[in-house]
Amino acid sequence: MRKSAFTILIFLALALKSFATGQIPDLLIVGGDTLRLYANPLELYFTQGYPREFPGLMGCGSTACWRGYQAIWTIIDNKLYLLRIQSCHRAEQCSDTRPANLQQMFGDRFKDGKVFANWVTDSLTAPFGNSLRYVHMGYASTYEYDKLISVKAGNIEFIKDFHNIFPDPKRLSRYDDSLMHKTIFNLVDKKIRWNNLKKM
Repeated sequence: MRKSAFTILIFLALALKSFATGQIPDLLIVGGDTLRLYANPLELYFTQGYPREFPGLMGCGSTACWRGYQAIWTIIDNKLYLLRIQSCHRAEQCSDTRPANLQQMFGDRFKDGKVFANWVTDSLTAPFGNSLRYVHMGYASTYEYDKLISVKAGNIEFIKDFHNIFPDPKRLSRYDDSLMHKTIFNLVDKKIRWNNLKKM
């Protein structure tokens, strides 16, 4: 009986998983670090009426990249710049990949190999450190730290790091996934009255 109930739970989890996909993030170069960016600042550019066109971009589609591209950004002298728009997939994953032509896309705004992102006014999040919880949907996964970057018209107002763990000896460690899963399963197992379930 327990096996049947467990099988149903697994089936439901897989069904839900098929409707949500973790997304390949943009990348942000800060100093000597390359971070995942849990935001897509280029989408703000398109909402201002610019055409959603990527001259020369070649790549392959995927449910892990609904927006159709991966942008690479950097911060120089407290300003946010766009460096590259490329396929979400590496060359070995996709037979023909080629980045977008930023000169053709942005015209005179493309200078010295980059584009000043003056269209971006937003708070951007770049997670880093150990993975605490993977969620197979969008940018919902949680990491040990979050780097919050406040941007106004492309200028960096401030950058602040947040720690997502508050150690408490009375609680389970978020670093130990196996212990956490085992504990949750045991708690659920104790609550279910297996003998009262109808046989299938």
